[in-house]
Amino acid sequence: MRSPRTSTRRILLKSLVAFFTLRRPGAATDERTEDGVRQALIGLRRSTIQQRHYRVNVTVTALGIPFFRRSEVGGGYASIETGSAAGAVGTALQFAAGSWPERSAGLNRFGMFREALVERALGDNERAFAGFITSSKEENLGEARSALKSNTGGTALAIAWGGARAGSAWFRVKTREVPLSCNWLEADRVLSDLVREGSTGAPHVVAATTTSTFLTAMRRAALSKSPSLQSPFLHNGKNYGLHTSWRSNSTGELEGQIRNERGVVTADFRTAYEPGDQSGLPIRIDYHARSFLRLTFEANDRPSVSIPSLFSA
Repeated sequence: MRSPRTSTRRILLKSLVAFFTLRRPGAATDERTEDGVRQALIGLRRSTIQQRHYRVNVTVTALGIPFFRRSEVGGGYASIETGSAAGAVGTALQFAAGSWPERSAGLNRFGMFREALVERALGDNERAFAGFITSSKEENLGEARSALKSNTGGTALAIAWGGARAGSAWFRVKTREVPLSCNWLEADRVLSDLVREGSTGAPHVVAATTTSTFLTAMRRAALSKSPSLQSPFLHNGKNYGLHTSWRSNSTGELEGQIRNERGVVTADFRTAYEPGDQSGLPIRIDYHARSFLRLTFEANDRPSVSIPSLFSA
């Protein structure tokens, strides 16, 4: 039986993603065929953008002791955009990352997150979430070696999409396969293609005690002045909790855990922020992707790809 930590890591943070389309009044959710995040922002004009590029380093451990390190095995980026229109303010967040197969023994892992929040003066706020992630089942070093040997076909992606509004949420979950040559540099195009191909069939609809999403909750924690913070968020129709606290013996370092509805820790990480930076974008992320694997994202001033805007104007 898979542990709660394993199953949730696959859904939430491994390179991860899910993918939410959002219905506007009068439109059927199963008719949505375009990126719900971008559609939620239609009519809003972008006013600010903050972005950061990353290089990814890897550390492999045995019994908690590091025995292998390699730098720049992958790359990534994150951005925060804001925009407005008459009576509405929108915030768009995205995060994409993946491996360089030539630097990671041929292993191709990548994914993308997108979120949008539109707040209206008259209420009826809406959220959208979009994304995909490569499927991986390696739980130990032996399985990881096997994955390298069998990495000859296409790349399997796990996809989900839906949205949240007025106390309810809806989502779909599917799988797709892309050519092995496809990597994280194509994340924006891949995500748009997956949305168009996957927006058929009735979505799952659930009641939502919160409509916050993960990247939004993470940014709120980064900008918070409180020593610790608990932020509920919704993912694929389930409630999770983001628990964060500022490290007392350092400047600008935040420790975080994700817990499921039963309070079980499903992921843990650490982020660092540049003093005085009010973007909420970390300059460093340490993430324990597996019991034997630690990924470190470091700010990189040598971009590998242009970051796409989620606003159309």
